[in-house]
Amino acid sequence: MDVDKFFADRLANDLPAKVRKSTTQIRELDVKCNGLTKNIHKTLFAFANGMNKMTREQKKHHIAEIDRMYAKAEKMARAKVALSTELYDDVDHDILMMDKITK
Repeated sequence: MDVDKFFADRLANDLPAKVRKSTTQIRELDVKCNGLTKNIHKTLFAFANGMNKMTREQKKHHIAEIDRMYAKAEKMARAKVALSTELYDDVDHDILMMDKITK
């Protein structure tokens, strides 16, 4: 079964709205971050393989581009952590409330 289809079906049918929203946002950031990481990897290899033929300015340009991509990936990763922490806190709160109700 296609993982993305399975994930979408589960989100649409089995999870509360706030959990569905948060996990969807985390998944979207994850896909973007993974794509960016692959681009960083390709760019680094291209830079390493061609740097002997580059001028100093070209090297600076490529390094600046790699730094920009890393900063963007780090920002996305931090956003994923923040969303995950918020989701954990929300679920934990709900579980504590259910525990109080059932006691």
